[in-house]
Amino acid sequence: MTEMLLDAVGMVFQPANIGVAMLGIMLGTILGAIPGLTATMGIALLLPVTYYMDPVTAIILLTAMYKGGLYGGSVTGILFSTPGTPAAAFTVIDGYKMTQKGEGGKALKVALIASFTGDLFANLVLIFSAAILASMALAFGAPEYATLIVFSFTTIIGLSRGSMLKGFIATAMGVFFGMISFDPVSAEPRFAFGSDYLAGGMNLIPVLIGLLAVSEVLRHLEETRKGKGDVQERIDVRVEKQGLSFREIWDIRGVLLRSSIIGTGIGALPGLGAGLAAFMGYQNAKTVGKNRHKVGTGVAEGVAGPEASNSATGSANLIPLVALGIPGDGEAAMILSVMVLHGITPGPRIFEQNGSLIYAIMFGILLATFFNLLLNWFLTRHAARVSTIPFQYVMPVVLITAVAGSYGIHQSMFDVYVMVFFAILGYLMTKFGFSTIALLIGFILGPMLESSVRTSMIMSGGSMDIFFTRPITVGLLTASLLVILWNVWKTLRR
Repeated sequence: MTEMLLDAVGMVFQPANIGVAMLGIMLGTILGAIPGLTATMGIALLLPVTYYMDPVTAIILLTAMYKGGLYGGSVTGILFSTPGTPAAAFTVIDGYKMTQKGEGGKALKVALIASFTGDLFANLVLIFSAAILASMALAFGAPEYATLIVFSFTTIIGLSRGSMLKGFIATAMGVFFGMISFDPVSAEPRFAFGSDYLAGGMNLIPVLIGLLAVSEVLRHLEETRKGKGDVQERIDVRVEKQGLSFREIWDIRGVLLRSSIIGTGIGALPGLGAGLAAFMGYQNAKTVGKNRHKVGTGVAEGVAGPEASNSATGSANLIPLVALGIPGDGEAAMILSVMVLHGITPGPRIFEQNGSLIYAIMFGILLATFFNLLLNWFLTRHAARVSTIPFQYVMPVVLITAVAGSYGIHQSMFDVYVMVFFAILGYLMTKFGFSTIALLIGFILGPMLESSVRTSMIMSGGSMDIFFTRPITVGLLTASLLVILWNVWKTLRR
């Protein structure tokens, strides 16, 4: 174990890894601060580039961008009441009121401290819990994996934006698209409609680029056409001169700790995401603590609560990915695609097969967390200025990068067509209240579910009893049923 950790440290502290960690934080903060762009979009666009990078370097770059983006989204939210990312929506409530009171600089520093605290807490949980969970998951066979994926689907469906029906439809669409390929048993083309290209299945990276990057461009174009798109206000440079004392940080320690725990728990469950974590963190600030009655009027607790929670999800969503091979959200799905590109298979045996590499990735993510604090303490003002760039200047770069990245994987125009199809589909889904993340998780987990179910049926000689006679499968199916019943009750009550 000690030798594995020493090897991991040696792999992380390379000039390339330190450089990409800093670059990722800066790019993510800038992308997160520009309304209409997100770090998720940037990660999707960079996926093809990571094919040519060392896996540790590639994953450090992507996770650093995500961490910077989660904080960057709060910059425009606090200064302009225009959150750069959906997860920053609850930070706006108190953050913008602090700006109106002349405390914008202090609000930004509170958000940064909260982002660092939540992220650091989740990182430590990831490092110390992933190996334990993976060793426990060695008891998982095909039936356990099948019911675990069913549980993941029920949480995604139950908490999807809009309604359970929309969540189910989005997830089912993802499963359908994931099954377009050769049948794993008979090797016959399935849902290919006579196309040799479809018979080979759709590559994950063009799907990700279209669904998470280009669809956002289309959505923002519509908002810009309606006059809602760009923030054109000027920034008061004096905002950065407002200090934050250690005593003020100490006074919000309770909110920071509780919100970090909430965000880590939510991030570790597949499909919940940073938006829900931010809401729960804000509710925590409103209900517990000596200043709970002032939350909503422009106080530090109202900024710290949602920001610590949503940032904690950035590392916590890797816990189910590393331990079980199941991505927790869209960002984890992109990390999964990088691992697969480099021949790494996440799951229970990952520490046996690639232990040093996985710990190197974890330490690299921890390194990016500290860079997020150090760099953004000085870069926030400049990131806020960048947020005033009109989107029409950024859009061509995003689109050209999306087309080049999709084409470059297999030098095939079919991948570009796949990207365009999912871009339009993602735009329409967002417009009508369907979850694109539910579709994405369905696309990734659908083939895994099919394989697990078919293997289970072979093991049992065709009997469904195998899912109702094993303790873990019974527990997971019970949890799935409880999630469904809870959502039905919530719907009927509403």
